[in-house]
Amino acid sequence: MGQGGAIYVPAGFGHAIKNTGDDDLEIVQTWDNGKFEEIDLDKWLRSSRNYLLSNNFAGVPASTISKMKET
Repeated sequence: MGQGGAIYVPAGFGHAIKNTGDDDLEIVQTWDNGKFEEIDLDKWLRSSRNYLLSNNFAGVPASTISKMKET
């Protein structure tokens, strides 16, 4: 994504933001329910159903997803 780009993340889909450039990253976030929620990745992995993790980690073997949930 470049300068001025936009992305929509549906509710329930894990996501992360990483600045790969040299300049400061500015982001504007909006929510449709007015509630901000921050969830640690390890907590999200352990609490999510396997089908949701499979959707977010396309191509990752089920055995790897199971191991990720154990740590």
